[in-house]
Amino acid sequence: MPRSSWQLRGALTLTALAMLLLSAYAGFRTSMTPEDASALAEQVEKAQRELYALGSPSGVALQVFITEAAALLACSAPGVGVALAAYLTYEAGRYARALEVAGVGGEAASPGLSDVLHILALSVAAAESLYLAISALGRRRWE
Repeated sequence: MPRSSWQLRGALTLTALAMLLLSAYAGFRTSMTPEDASALAEQVEKAQRELYALGSPSGVALQVFITEAAALLACSAPGVGVALAAYLTYEAGRYARALEVAGVGGEAASPGLSDVLHILALSVAAAESLYLAISALGRRRWE
């Protein structure tokens, strides 16, 4: 049993990471028709075109930061943030599956460093959500 708040946060982060990886895998294993996959793949490609239309790398980075910051803040909400993080990773897995079924190649289909950083950031936010929920319940003092 964890003794300090940092040990609890570490355990919750590992738990959240495992949960989110399973959620993404469940989304990836979703069966879909080629028509549904094409529609989802088109949404991904459209979002990428809009993002890259910003032009400069700093503009793209700023837009990604703004979008992800809002999602991470929402995923840190006590209790409900975990469900939101699980939903986001499930949908990410589903979109990855759609890209595979639709036969879309290139950058959109292959996971990269940004995907790893994204799942790690969501894991920390989900773990904080769990920690805040445990703290709010006040069932046990962890320090």
